[in-house]
Amino acid sequence: MGYLTAEAGVTADWLSGGSFEIEIAGERYSAIASLRPFYDAGRSRVKGEWRAVEELVAKELLKA
Repeated sequence: MGYLTAEAGVTADWLSGGSFEIEIAGERYSAIASLRPFYDAGRSRVKGEWRAVEELVAKELLKA
C-alpha cells in the first residue's frame, strides 16, 4: 500500500495518465493506483451479501 500526492491534487484523470512504482526494502515494483478500495468497495461482505470474488475485486486489479 502506498500514498500519492500531487500539487494540483490527485484526480481520476491524473491517476489514469500515470504509471506508478512502490519501493519495498530497496526494490521497486510496479503499482496500480485507485481512488476507491480494491476489495469490496460496496461493503457487501459487511452487510452479509456474499457475492462472487470477481464482483468484489476492483476492475483495476482484474485487468492487471
